Amino acid sequence: MSELPDHVGHDPAVTSMLSVELCRACEWDRREFYAWRNREWGRFGAGEYAPLPWENENWFYGSRYYNEHIAHVSLKNPGLIAYTQSSKKGQADIQTPIKPGRYLTKYFGDVLTFDEITSWSRVFSETFCDVELKFAVEADDIEEVYLKGPRSCMKGCDSVRAYAAGDLAIAYIENCRGEISARTVCWPAKKIFGPRLYGDEFRLRGRLMREGYTWASAGRSQYEGAKLTLIRNGSAIAAPYWDGNERATIEATIEGDAYLVLREDGEFALDGQHGLIGEVDPCARCGDGTGEDYITVDDEPFCTTCASEYANYCDGCSETTRREGTIVITGGNCGEVWLCEGCCEFNGVFSCDRCGESYQQDYRLCTDEGNKELCLACAEDHSWTCALCDEIFYAEDKREVREGSDCIGVCAPCHIAHTSPCSACQTEFVNSDLFYGDCDDCVENAKEEERAS
Repeated sequence: MSELPDHVGHDPAVTSMLSVELCRACEWDRREFYAWRNREWGRFGAGEYAPLPWENENWFYGSRYYNEHIAHVSLKNPGLIAYTQSSKKGQADIQTPIKPGRYLTKYFGDVLTFDEITSWSRVFSETFCDVELKFAVEADDIEEVYLKGPRSCMKGCDSVRAYAAGDLAIAYIENCRGEISARTVCWPAKKIFGPRLYGDEFRLRGRLMREGYTWASAGRSQYEGAKLTLIRNGSAIAAPYWDGNERATIEATIEGDAYLVLREDGEFALDGQHGLIGEVDPCARCGDGTGEDYITVDDEPFCTTCASEYANYCDGCSETTRREGTIVITGGNCGEVWLCEGCCEFNGVFSCDRCGESYQQDYRLCTDEGNKELCLACAEDHSWTCALCDEIFYAEDKREVREGSDCIGVCAPCHIAHTSPCSACQTEFVNSDLFYGDCDDCVENAKEEERAS
C-alpha cells in the first residue's frame, strides 16, 4: 500500500479514512489491470487478433513481454505488429504499431542473434503482408476458387455454383505466388462472412474486418433469407455443404423464379458433404435408396451401411475409396493410417519382406544392398551388420568366420573377397589372420612339433 502524505499528520481518524480510500484505489487499479488484459486475450479467442509467427517459441511466451505486451498482428496494417506499451495505454485500449524487426531488436535483442531476427522478420512479412481482398460472384469464378483454393469436401464439387444467385459471394485472398490461400462465404450486402474460413484464416479474417465485415459465428442463423441457385440433379438438388447447421427450402419469387432459400426451419439440411440434398441415386453396391446421407466412394454413391463395411477414408488425400483399394500403414510419426493406392505410391510406402505389413518410409531399412526391405521391428530381430563392410544384411545371409580369437559375421561378398580357410585346420579366418595360409594356432602347433622332433 502507498505511504500516506507527510501533511496528513498522525490523526488516527484521518489516517484510517485515507487508508480505506487508498485500499479502494488499489482494488480499482487491480481490477483495471486485469480488465484490459482479459479484453485483449479475449480478442484472440474471438478471432479478431492473429497471433505472431513466433507465438510458440520459448524465448517469446516464456518472457515477461508475452503478458505485458499481448502483441499481435496489427489490424490497421497487417505488415506491422501492434502491442500495448503500458498498463495505462491498455486501459485506454491503445495499441502501438511497430515493425517486426524493430520490435524483436528492442525487446529480444539479448536472446536472438541478428540472423534470427532477420529470419523471423522475413517470416512475418511473408505471412502477414497486405493482400488484396477479392470476391467471386459468378458461378465459373466460384467453382475455380474452390478448385484451386484450400482443400475441403467441396473442392472440385460443382454444387458450389449455387452460391451465384446474387446474394452471396466467395471472399478470397492469394499469396505472394498468386495461389488462392484462403476463402470463405460472405453476404456483401450485410457485411458478414463465415462461419468457417479455409486456409490462411487469420489474414483473410483480418482483411475482411478491415473492410467492415463481421464474423457470422456458427449456430446463429445470420444468413436467413439468402438465396442459392436452384440446381436440380436428377431427383436430387445440388447444394454446397454449409458450415453452421444452415437449412434451406425451395421458394418462388414474384417473377416466378425458384430459388433455394436459407431458412432456419427449412426443409433441407445443407449438410451433404457430397454436394447433394433430397433424394439421390441408389447405392452403387446394394442398390437400395441412399436418402440424403450417402457417401461418395470413388465417384459413386454408397449408402452409409455399405460405406462403413466396404470403404475406407484415405488419410492422405481425404478421399473415400473402396476398401480393397486401401492399405493400412503402421509405424512412423502418424501411427496407423489408411492410404489409397495413389497415396501409397506418392508417399513411397513399402511392404516388409519378412512380415508382409506395409509401413511408411521412416520405418524402412534396406538390407543386402537393397535386395530386401525390412520394417524396423523385423530388422532388429532378423538382420545384422557385416563386421567387414558395415552393410546390413538379412539373417540367412550370415557367414561366421574367425578374426583372432573372436567369431564374427560377414556377408557373402566379404566372405569371398576377404576370408580363406586355414590350410591345416580348415577353419575360416579373415585373410589378415593367416600366415602363408595357416592360422596362428596351427603355426604354433607346427613349431612345437618341430621343436619336439
